[in-house]
Amino acid sequence: MEKSIKNNLLAFCIPTYNRSEILEEVLEDLISKIKDYSFFILISDNFSTDDTKVIVNKYMLKYEYIIYNQQKENLGADKNIQSTLKLFKANYYWLIGDSACLKNKSLLPILNFLTVENPDAYIINVSSRVKNLPSQLFVEREDLLLKLGWHMTQLPALIVSERIVNNNYFKRYENKSFFQFGIIFEYLGLQEFIKVYWDDNDYINKPKTKKINTWYPNKAWEYFMKNWADTVFSLPSSYSLETKIQCIKNHDKMTGIFSVKSLFYQKSAKAYSFKVFTKYKKYIKFSNSNLLICFLISIFPISVFLKKNIHSKQ
Repeated sequence: MEKSIKNNLLAFCIPTYNRSEILEEVLEDLISKIKDYSFFILISDNFSTDDTKVIVNKYMLKYEYIIYNQQKENLGADKNIQSTLKLFKANYYWLIGDSACLKNKSLLPILNFLTVENPDAYIINVSSRVKNLPSQLFVEREDLLLKLGWHMTQLPALIVSERIVNNNYFKRYENKSFFQFGIIFEYLGLQEFIKVYWDDNDYINKPKTKKINTWYPNKAWEYFMKNWADTVFSLPSSYSLETKIQCIKNHDKMTGIFSVKSLFYQKSAKAYSFKVFTKYKKYIKFSNSNLLICFLISIFPISVFLKKNIHSKQ
């Protein structure tokens, strides 16, 4: 079937901002894996101040199937993701991002499935985050939200159909930090029948280039306590409240982002305080965290954490 695969079957979306060094490695790797198919690479640059444009221009000379858009101002992550989806009309869009490389695995199983089965979306494992869930076809949206909703916050895990993109539920999920998750489950929630394939195979490698930190502890509570809950609760009423709440809890459970260890780390990084606790307290019941423990850590003297860090470095 390889010869019959058209180059508009799949496009690779790379929203990016100030990661030119990593982007260079990602493009070098991606082009080597997809050049035989002539798949398009869609890059939207969110007004980077580094040499992103220079790097992209370099690779546009090497590979003709790159479409590049440079924003005139920083529009935020969600709108920049949207921009990549509007650069080219493809059957499917892999939201690979600017910090993921493909493993040396054949893409044919994915391409053949997309061609023959025409699913609404195709979800892959990333860094083996999902444990003990074998590859399978999901036809029940509640089951998908419950088992994989927490994982579908990851851009590289998502291959979405043009049907999802064309339904244009963008505005509803803008500026909530989980735009990609929202538009997928909004679409699925309004369909009579769904078809989403989960592939337990891990096709993603981390770049070898020293990675720019994407974990900002000062944003943890805003993004993963408040925005995550708000996004899930915004989904259509076709998803039960019970399933929504469990999906919200599953993210914390699976990632440990609000575990005691993580809260101590946030405290030592001066990213967690009684002020933060007070601001987001009403959301704690939707996590796996204990309200009292969160409170106690929030008032614990930060000097203790700073002294511990100093001694650990000596």
